Amino acid sequence: MRKIIICLLITSILLLSAGCGSAAEDGDPVPAANTTIPIFNRDHQEIGQISCFRYSILTDQGILYTKLPKGTASADPKKLEYHLYDIGSGKDHTLATIRDWYYEASHEAIEKDGHLYLSVSTGKYGERKNSTQTIYDIDLQKYEMTPLLQIEGGIPYNSYTIIGDELILAELLDSGDTDLIRVDLKNKPKKPIFHKYDEKNVFVPDSIRHVFSDGENLYMLRLDWDDRENYSLYLDTYDPELNRTGTLDITDTCVTAVNENNQAEIQNECRQFVGEFFVKDQFFFYQNFSITNFLGRLTDQKLERFAETDDLFTYVTCADPKAPLLFCRIFGDDSDDRTRRNLFYLVDPDTAVIKTAEFYSDNSLCTFRSATRSPQGKILLTMAYDPWEDEEPVPERLYFLDQGDLEFK
Repeated sequence: MRKIIICLLITSILLLSAGCGSAAEDGDPVPAANTTIPIFNRDHQEIGQISCFRYSILTDQGILYTKLPKGTASADPKKLEYHLYDIGSGKDHTLATIRDWYYEASHEAIEKDGHLYLSVSTGKYGERKNSTQTIYDIDLQKYEMTPLLQIEGGIPYNSYTIIGDELILAELLDSGDTDLIRVDLKNKPKKPIFHKYDEKNVFVPDSIRHVFSDGENLYMLRLDWDDRENYSLYLDTYDPELNRTGTLDITDTCVTAVNENNQAEIQNECRQFVGEFFVKDQFFFYQNFSITNFLGRLTDQKLERFAETDDLFTYVTCADPKAPLLFCRIFGDDSDDRTRRNLFYLVDPDTAVIKTAEFYSDNSLCTFRSATRSPQGKILLTMAYDPWEDEEPVPERLYFLDQGDLEFK
C-alpha cells in the first residue's frame, strides 16, 4: 500500500507543483522574448544591464542568467542560452545552450572552489519517463558549463548538497524510496555520469525530501508514513561517512504549528517538496512549495520556533552553505506602513538576535521581489511595484549591493 501511495503522490506533485526557476504553468505570464533589466548600485546609479529570459543566482564572478537565442520568437524555451554577466567589467560570457529546458533549481545551486553546481531539468514537465535531470558543473573561471550527472526519469525536485569532496544527490524512486548518488568532485569523471540503478549507491528505504550539508554534517528531511497515510517529517543527522548520528521528529513543531492543527493541511504540508532547507549554527529553516515557512533553533536535541514567519519571509539564496543567516521580506505591504516593507533580516548566531535593515529604490513604491547573495557578501536585489488598481506599474530593476553597506540595527 505504501509504495502505491507514493507513486501516485509523485505523479500528482509533478503535475501540480511549481517552484523556483520552473517553467510557467498554464495561465501564468511568460515572457515572449528576452527582457532588458537595468542594474543599479545603492546610490540608484545605473551600472549595467542584462537582456534575459530570467536571471538565476549571483555568484562571486557575476550574474548567472538565461537568454532566448537570437531569432527565437516563441515563449516556449526549446533552447536556452546560459550566460554569466560580470557586473564590474560589463563583460558577458556565453556558457552553453540547453535544449528542451523546462526547470532550473537555482535555489539548490552550490558554489565551491570556483565551480557552480546547478540542477537543470529538460524534456516534458510532468512526464517523468520523458524527463532528465542534469547537474551541471559551471567553471566560473573558464566560463564552461558541462554535465556532471544525468538522471533519466529524474524528477526536478531531487535535491543535492556537497560534503567534503563529494556531491550527494537524493534521487526519489518510483517506489517512494531514495537512492543517494555520490559523485567524487576531487576526481571528476571525464564524461558525465548517466545514472542507472545499481548497488554502488546508498539505498534509503524512505522518502528523502531534501539534503543539506554545512560541511561538517549531512542533514536530511525524511518523510515517513504508515498504512493509514499518517505522515511525519523527520530531521536526520549524518556524519561524512553517512552514519546516522541523530533523528528528530519535527512534525508537530515545524508543520503542525504553522497549520493550526488542521489535520488535512498538516498531512498535505508534510508531503510537499522543499524550496529551502538548512541547518546552520543551530538554526533551522524550512520552506516548502506550499505554505509552510518555519525558522527554528535546535537546543538540547529539541527544535523550537525562533521567530514568527509567514510566506513573505524568505531566505536570501546563496550558493555558499556557510553564508550568514540573511532573510528578506518580499512583496511587502504596499501601504504607507514602512515598518513592514523592504526589510532585510540578519540573524546573529552568537547573540541569537535578529537585526533589521531597510532599503528603498528612488521610487519609494517599489518593494522587494527576490534576492540572491554571493559567497563574498554581494546582494542582487529585484525591486518592482505591481499596483492593485489602474495605476502604472514600476518596471523591474536589479540592485547590486554590498551586505556591509546595509545598516543593521
